[in-house]
Amino acid sequence: MSGARARLASFVAVTVVTLAACGGGDSSKRSDTASRQRNVALTNGTLSSLLTPRFFTSANNSSLVITNDDELIMWGWFPVSYSPDWQLQYEENPTPPISHARAAALDDTMAVAIDLDNKFHAWGAGSSFGNYSEIPAGLDLSTVTSLFLSYGWIAAIDNAGKLWEWGPAATWATGIPESVSQKKIKSYTSYNGQYSMAIDEDGKVSTWGNDAYAIVGRIRDRFADVSARSIYSTGYEAFVVTTDGDVLH
Repeated sequence: MSGARARLASFVAVTVVTLAACGGGDSSKRSDTASRQRNVALTNGTLSSLLTPRFFTSANNSSLVITNDDELIMWGWFPVSYSPDWQLQYEENPTPPISHARAAALDDTMAVAIDLDNKFHAWGAGSSFGNYSEIPAGLDLSTVTSLFLSYGWIAAIDNAGKLWEWGPAATWATGIPESVSQKKIKSYTSYNGQYSMAIDEDGKVSTWGNDAYAIVGRIRDRFADVSARSIYSTGYEAFVVTTDGDVLH
C-alpha cells in the first residue's frame, strides 16, 4: 500500500466528530449498486486512488467522506428510522440521497449535506423530527464552507466567517451572543445547542450556552479567550487543544 493510501486508511479508522469543508461538481445520483460496491470496498480496505478525502467524519456506527472529487460516500451502520418502541433501525453501507456534496455533517441519528447545486439535504432517523431545510433568512448556501450537526442542532460557517445556527433544537438553545456574531469564526462545535464553542480568526476561543447546563459555567471559566488549534465536544465533556499543544478539558 502506498504512503498516501496508508495515511488514508489510518485516517478513516479514527472516530471523530468535526466540521465539513466545501467543494464543487454535479449533484446527480449514482446507482445503488455502484454506491454499495464502493462502500463495501471501503469496509474491506480496498481504497481506490479516487478516494482522497478532503473531509472525513464518523459517528458511533457510521462514517462519511467527501473526496477531492466531491463524491459523498458513507459506510457502516447508519440509522434510517425508529421502531414503534423508539429503537433505532440501521442500514449497512447506506446509499446517500445525493452522490456529490460541497459540505456535510453526521451525528448518531442522521446526516446533512449541501449538494453542488446548493440545495440542502437531511436524511436518517433523526431527520423525521423537524424540517431541517428551513434555512435561516439571509443565509446563502453557496457561501457555506462548513456544516455542523448535533442532535437536532445545525450550524454553518460561511465564507465571511459568520456563524449560523438552526434546527429543531434551536427552540430551546441559546442564540449566538452578539460578541460572537461580530467575529470571524474559523471553527465551531456544540452539543445539541446546549453549549457551544468557537474559535475566531485570531485563534481565541469563545464559549456560550444554557446556564442551567452544568458544563456551561465550567467551560466559560476554563476556555474563554484561550488561544486554540482545535475544539471538540460531547455531552458531558469539552476539549480544547491550545496553540502550544496542551489539551484542556
